[in-house]
Amino acid sequence: MNAPQSEPFSEDFNVVLLGNLNPAIFHPEWFCRHGLIGPEATAEADISVVSPQVTEIDIGHIHLQCLDNRMVVRTSRSTHTEQLLDLVRGILSILPHTPLIAAGINHDAHYRVGTELQWHSIGHQLAPKTLVWDKVCTEPGMLKLTINSPRIDWDYPLDENFTVEPYGRNHAKHPAIIVRANTHFTVPSEFTDAKWHVTDVVSTFVETQWKYATTRARTVASKIFESIQS
Repeated sequence: MNAPQSEPFSEDFNVVLLGNLNPAIFHPEWFCRHGLIGPEATAEADISVVSPQVTEIDIGHIHLQCLDNRMVVRTSRSTHTEQLLDLVRGILSILPHTPLIAAGINHDAHYRVGTELQWHSIGHQLAPKTLVWDKVCTEPGMLKLTINSPRIDWDYPLDENFTVEPYGRNHAKHPAIIVRANTHFTVPSEFTDAKWHVTDVVSTFVETQWKYATTRARTVASKIFESIQS
């Protein structure tokens, strides 16, 4: 029986900021003016749109999308995660009065599964069918499973959310799965007081949790593959 890939064939890393944001300011020239990127990166940046409603730009291998209530900064290159982290650090330090309400660190990992039988075995072990679904469905199959886990090991409560789902449509020829890990931080109510800089605690969250949060999808995948080989 073919073994699943021990390493993901692709990954995605991103930071999400939720709050009251101003998309129009996030032009590559703004990042350059504040020393977050250089003139060469500014000149080569790909601008899809910069407007009061939405900004979407690519700076090298970093993609930034900003709406008035949500910003996502992402990369699919593991070699560029430090650059992504530096960009988020810079945004938070330059805009200390931004009223943020939550932040998240997300790690997605995509894995080939050795055979279609192993692919089905993952769904059967994570979501058993015999208890309920075989009795009410014909050929039930798992489309998506999400598990929530609260964390109390940091200064403020965090939530981890893990999702496993099939990858792609041609499962018989190329069986694969996506494992998603989300580390979520809701800004405590005391930081709504004007004397606090909300971005300080969000920056601390990103700084202290980044390394751990961006390994969690691999950790879960490793446990999944251990189960189907045992």
